[in-house]
Amino acid sequence: MRKAVKRAVGAAWLLYNFCVTRKAAIVAGVGTIVLARLALCSTDCMPPAVHVPIAWRAASPARSVRVYFRAANARTEHYLEMQRDPSGRYAAVLPKANSDAEFVNVRIVTVDDKATRQQRRVAVTPDCAAPQLTPNEAKMADRLVIGSDVDAPSVPVGFACDGIIGLINSSGVLRAYDACDEQALAVAGLRKQHHEKGERLLADATSSPGLSIGPTHHRTPRRAPNPPTPPNPRLHEPVSPSRP
Repeated sequence: MRKAVKRAVGAAWLLYNFCVTRKAAIVAGVGTIVLARLALCSTDCMPPAVHVPIAWRAASPARSVRVYFRAANARTEHYLEMQRDPSGRYAAVLPKANSDAEFVNVRIVTVDDKATRQQRRVAVTPDCAAPQLTPNEAKMADRLVIGSDVDAPSVPVGFACDGIIGLINSSGVLRAYDACDEQALAVAGLRKQHHEKGERLLADATSSPGLSIGPTHHRTPRRAPNPPTPPNPRLHEPVSPSRP
């Protein structure tokens, strides 16, 4: 029974490493029940706002292996270069998925022959248990270098910017890139553009004839001049007091 469980787990694609060790009662023989520790792996879901590790074992060493990922609401894929450990296991850590991603398409590709080795569609749900990152995976999560084979957004649609420090463009050029800083600047730029657009619209409106509001530089409107003071009427005095 243990060998069967071990074969089933070993044959699974260690996509997200959601392996939880639990105690379970197993019938070891006729009428005999023993407690054993089983590794239960799930590859059907991933939690939002969490870095998720991916692992894949190749039958033979490959020079370069990538994991491509794309959220349900994205049009283009991004990729991460997977690192190989001495045991032949290739690993990478995905950026944090947003809760509105719904699901993520993930595929493992060997670069030399451009062959897709494994492919999964994984639901993004808060009901999914968060994986425990190893020290090496935690280090990878803080130093994510993402790339794309086509022109794509600097921050993958459906994912957060946390941990992304490098960007490989479609020409294969790597540049240092703080995704969160760039995203903040982009938001600030959009706000500035929105403000300037509002100023232009207001300027166009105030330049129309018949409107009395002032220009967009907020000059204080001139006060209407006061009407002139009417002259006092002159009193006619008699020429002589003795004259009738």
